[in-house]
Amino acid sequence: MAFNLDWEKHGVVKEFSGSVTTEEIQVATLQVEASDRFDSCRYVINDFSACESITVNHEIIRQIAVVDGAATRTNPNIKIAVVTTMPGVVEMAEAYANSPHHSYPTRIFSTIEGARLWVTGNDLKEA
Repeated sequence: MAFNLDWEKHGVVKEFSGSVTTEEIQVATLQVEASDRFDSCRYVINDFSACESITVNHEIIRQIAVVDGAATRTNPNIKIAVVTTMPGVVEMAEAYANSPHHSYPTRIFSTIEGARLWVTGNDLKEA
């Protein structure tokens, strides 16, 4: 798997590296949402800074949005930040955010610092 989960006090950072597939993103999402820590989670930062390539399956993106929609019943208090400058990851994140099943506030950032500012409540604009 090309990801690592780094649990923090109020959230989790999912670090993706190398060649990433949407199936791996789905596995990481399911691991986070199955965790005992999920109910107290306030943010998820998806860090694609070390991603070299991405293979996108739009059906998997839709499934992730559906699962996240169901997860809001357990924890509706999460912000999702995506850290990337890669066009393919931006396209994938926009597909997720524009899904009719999407439910969590989601923004794309070019830096981890910008993502951290937003998830902690400092709503600075960054693209």
